[in-house]
Amino acid sequence: MIVRNGAKGVVVNVQQRYEGNFMKGENFRYTFSYRITITNNTSKTIQIIKRRWTIVDALNLTEVVEGDGIVGVQPILEPGETHEYQSGCVLHSHFGMLHGNYTVLSVTDEVEFKVQIPRFKLIATFALN
Repeated sequence: MIVRNGAKGVVVNVQQRYEGNFMKGENFRYTFSYRITITNNTSKTIQIIKRRWTIVDALNLTEVVEGDGIVGVQPILEPGETHEYQSGCVLHSHFGMLHGNYTVLSVTDEVEFKVQIPRFKLIATFALN
């Protein structure tokens, strides 16, 4: 499934995938990956400077992840350019969801703004039947 958001001319596409499960102690953990594509459809040079994720699983366990950049970088995107990266998370249940935002700096005029990361579901494939 692809989820999209195009606020302020910065388009965020998300593709998620169930990767499998493993035992930790006496409990299963469920792993998911997601690929994010960020496209700069503005007329200005931008930089992704921060991210904030909220991860919630079916047991209502919530984790907030914040930090500088994305996967160790603060990419700069010229108009029309795209940055793509892959990451993942581990849940305590076989389904959950993620959402969040990026703090983006317009390098051209030094204005910061938020771009929403669209809410997307994480569902173990075996739970779809």
